Amino acid sequence: MTEVTKEALNEAKKKRRCAKSSVTRAGNGLDYLLKNERPIPEVEESLANLEDLCKKLVEKHDEYIQLVDGDEEFATEEEWIEDCQQRFMQIRIRTKDYLKDKSQGQFENETNPETGLVPNQTETTVSDNGQQEHDGIPGSGQGPSHQ
Repeated sequence: MTEVTKEALNEAKKKRRCAKSSVTRAGNGLDYLLKNERPIPEVEESLANLEDLCKKLVEKHDEYIQLVDGDEEFATEEEWIEDCQQRFMQIRIRTKDYLKDKSQGQFENETNPETGLVPNQTETTVSDNGQQEHDGIPGSGQGPSHQ
């Protein structure tokens, strides 16, 4: 290997290492957001950032791997990127599951501004004559009717 090629290889490896560090920090940050049940927009923004950084890591890896000489070293480096991608996919899946659960829970807990009720909730009141009313319908309340 020539001195120029060795220098280029080391430079490409440094750039790849820096990209990997950025991915690790972003992944740790996203993990922190998930553990602290942060709002959907915050988590989505962090996931988008992680996805961009992962793309850059793959680009840096491809630049580095072009300079690698030898099948054994190539195979080792491919295992390295596969491990990175597997860790990324694990956190991506966890994040997508979190977003799905959080958005479903958010819908279930949204209050209708007109009625003050959450979906699938009805209002039970007692009328002036002591009869339970369910959504304003006399005698439709839960419990025995007093007719």
